[in-house]
Amino acid sequence: NEIIDDIVQKRLRKETCSLGKFPDLLDLMLDPGAGSKKLSEENIRSQILTFLFAGHDSTAAAMSSLIVFMVANPHVEAKLVEEIRQVVGDGEVQASHIPQLTYLDWCIKETLRLIPPAASFQRMAFDGGLLLGGRWSVPKMAPIIVDVFALHHDPETWGPDAASFVPE
Repeated sequence: NEIIDDIVQKRLRKETCSLGKFPDLLDLMLDPGAGSKKLSEENIRSQILTFLFAGHDSTAAAMSSLIVFMVANPHVEAKLVEEIRQVVGDGEVQASHIPQLTYLDWCIKETLRLIPPAASFQRMAFDGGLLLGGRWSVPKMAPIIVDVFALHHDPETWGPDAASFVPE
């Protein structure tokens, strides 16, 4: 808690800032904008812990899945190892190498397509009379469930090998 509180205090004192051109999640929690309720320090701490642990778990699961896909697809592994050798050489991987590792990016994205970290999510239809796909009427307050896993394995979208690990 002390570490997180220190991070929040440094941001409030403007000792740190978002690395991008847009506010990051901490900025948004500290200053939610007009009409939004400001979060308590305890709530902000809890949110940061949630993101930290959820991000760690989903990243570990994705990397484990990628390794399983590499073992199951030696031709993909060989192509990836060759790309890494060409880009990195005999030295250690540097941050500047990452944007050049295109096939690695494809492999990670294919892993996340086949085993998405959030297999589904749900939303609520706050307005009535919605028409999805020109066919399905959605009444007000009806739950809408999006099955990401099914979408990512749809042969009409991804082709007949939709269930296969094909980074290309």
